[in-house]
Amino acid sequence: MSKSKMKLIAFPHGGNIPAAFSKTGRAEKAGAHAPVEVAAEYADQLVDDRFAYLVGGKPPVPSAKVESPEEAIARAKEIIGKAEADAKAALDAVDVKAKEIVVAAEGKAKQLGLDAETSANTKIGDAETRAKEIVEKAEADAKSVLDAAEGKAKAIVADAEAAARAAKAAGGQSGGA
Repeated sequence: MSKSKMKLIAFPHGGNIPAAFSKTGRAEKAGAHAPVEVAAEYADQLVDDRFAYLVGGKPPVPSAKVESPEEAIARAKEIIGKAEADAKAALDAVDVKAKEIVVAAEGKAKQLGLDAETSANTKIGDAETRAKEIVEKAEADAKSVLDAAEGKAKAIVADAEAAARAAKAAGGQSGGA
């Protein structure tokens, strides 16, 4: 850029100059009140927007009115009051949400308890049914074994009685001969 299209400005609080507007053609940083040469149209825009001032001129005066200490205290109290009200509203909202979460968690816990109880009762019922089937089968097997043992015992007794009768009959015939 040519020198005739450049202006010397300074930033009240420091600033950044894009490469396209700097004298060096590189992006630059300027400290507070440090003079820096920039493109004239960019300088005019920064001065108009009160971000910078022309070197040799006066720094821009803030457009806001300066508050008295009483006004600043009153405004601070308003800000604190609003912050307290906002904080209370946020706390109330969190409290409501926390209560909703607790109610939902309690409902879920109750449902899980009921589901567990139902599942346990079903398993107990299944176990009782299976145990009853096993007992019935064991009783049937025992009855079968008992019936078979009684049958064998009767057969042995019958055989023994027959043998005793045969022995008695044979003893009576041999004694008379």
